[in-house]
Amino acid sequence: MKTTIKKVIIATILTIGFSPLYAGNGHSHAPKSVSKSIIKTLAKEEVNRLTKLGKIEQSWFNSNIAEIEKYNSGQKWRVSFKNQQVKDMKKQTLYIFVNRAGKIKDTNYTGK
Repeated sequence: MKTTIKKVIIATILTIGFSPLYAGNGHSHAPKSVSKSIIKTLAKEEVNRLTKLGKIEQSWFNSNIAEIEKYNSGQKWRVSFKNQQVKDMKKQTLYIFVNRAGKIKDTNYTGK
């Protein structure tokens, strides 16, 4: 019984004692921010993907970016594409929202 208790105590001390060694300076679990050029590439790929799936008109394929800006206090990027070939005026601007880590968060025609 005493040896089992000793083993548990030693294992606990070793676990607690060595844990801080692995963290180091600058250790963070926050997602890394990707560059603006990567955000542009991701947004273009998303427009092409939506076109191929038939979710948006074919005329959007390989569209150029009209504007890219930080949105929602810098938490996301809003990338806009314009397409004059779309007949519905409300759908001539397509917005792709990408978070700082490079994940597509939303796509819409309102920009919000």
